Amino acid sequence: AAKANLEMMYAYIDPDDSVFTNNSTRQDNGRKVYMDTYYILYLMVGYLLKDPSLGAMAEWIWNSSVQKGHVPGGVEWLLLNADMDGYAADTPFDKPFESIRRTFPDSKIVRVRRGQFSYTLLDDKPNFLYFQNGSFSMYMVIYENLCDRRNFLASSLKQTADGYRMKAHAESWYYLPFYPQDPGTSDWWAMDNPHNRRKTQGVPLDTAVEITDRDDGIDVRIHTEGIDRLPLRVEIGFLPGCQVRGDDFLLEGKAGQSITMRGGDVEVKNHHGEIITLSPTFGRHNVQSRSGGAYPQSPDHFTLYMTDYTPVDRTFHIGAKQDTALHFPW
Repeated sequence: AAKANLEMMYAYIDPDDSVFTNNSTRQDNGRKVYMDTYYILYLMVGYLLKDPSLGAMAEWIWNSSVQKGHVPGGVEWLLLNADMDGYAADTPFDKPFESIRRTFPDSKIVRVRRGQFSYTLLDDKPNFLYFQNGSFSMYMVIYENLCDRRNFLASSLKQTADGYRMKAHAESWYYLPFYPQDPGTSDWWAMDNPHNRRKTQGVPLDTAVEITDRDDGIDVRIHTEGIDRLPLRVEIGFLPGCQVRGDDFLLEGKAGQSITMRGGDVEVKNHHGEIITLSPTFGRHNVQSRSGGAYPQSPDHFTLYMTDYTPVDRTFHIGAKQDTALHFPW
């Protein structure tokens, strides 16, 4: 069981050697953490099971941690078993976490990594897509406010021939007037709406998001059917301190701020020269209202909006590339 758990962790290592935590139910949710606490676990399990691949992983964690300026915890265990020190350190190690495609149905998560970029899909979560190039990451939310629904929340996540498909269904309904009974108050919250008020059904909203693998990233298609002229907003959050360049603008992406696109391609770059591209962007409105219960605009990220009215059928590319210049002219 310990070995299976440690091998499962390969699927959660991002390109900067950090661990994906945005689906965590613990106190580390969304935090940037690394594999250093796992060093002694890989070493001990590898040693006890005589599995050199786990020992080689422990050696990789040791070297990765030292490069970041600290020594992994747990080394005091080596005082109790000196033979464990350096177990299988010279074993050839092919870094199995650099090529990953794993679905965890019970955890409602898909993890894909292809070298220097990775992406994550989360079922039944408003922040349903994460993409990371090197150490530079972004997340995506779709705001579609229909009756008691605020965001796209996938109820199914299926693998396709060249990617994944996520689907969500949102019912629409409306309260009818209190008749013939009198609600007895003009205070909405004091009315017994759920039990004493009739409803009428409206046109529902069906949303599908299709993810298609590409050599340098993914294509994202958003397709809706049902209700007409509902404002839809794609919200993409980037780590702050980035530079955002469009066809006709250049700005610094600061935490808590946002921009609404109208079209064109966008490159967002961090100070390491790691770039996430979006192409083409789109925009048909600037509705920025946010009803209660919606996934909030992050005060810790710079947010890029792409907007449309339903029915929507939009495809855009999320790509990863590196600025190799010694200085960054933009």
